[in-house]
Amino acid sequence: MEWWDGMSATGIGAFENDGAQDLCYDLRQAGLDSALDVLRSSWKTVVELAADEYLEKDYAESAVAAAAIVVAKMTHDAEILELNGVNEVIPEIGEDMPNMAISALRRILGDNSELYELWIDSGRGDAWQEGVEAIIASLRADA
Repeated sequence: MEWWDGMSATGIGAFENDGAQDLCYDLRQAGLDSALDVLRSSWKTVVELAADEYLEKDYAESAVAAAAIVVAKMTHDAEILELNGVNEVIPEIGEDMPNMAISALRRILGDNSELYELWIDSGRGDAWQEGVEAIIASLRADA
């Protein structure tokens, strides 16, 4: 992580923020039976916002992490899942999930997205966007 003050964290990686850690906690609490619903819900929150509505950072962070979890599961990257404590609670990914994740990530990279604006303002927007675009490319490759 690039920055941590004991209360919040931020970094360019998909899991280096509070929204991602909250998602991982929610997945552990949901367990194997409801984990996919938690992932879908994170994207639904993002894509159901109208284009002119402001997308808050926490929702975007959660959706990016959810997409990265799907990529890790689809590519059998157990290390990422284990590092975030969700390896045992993520079942096989549903066929609809890559496209749902891509839609959410596209919205996050669009207008009225607090997370995207924050990264642009920090001067690291290009690097962060490349990471999100890499997730999209991986989702497309496996979709």
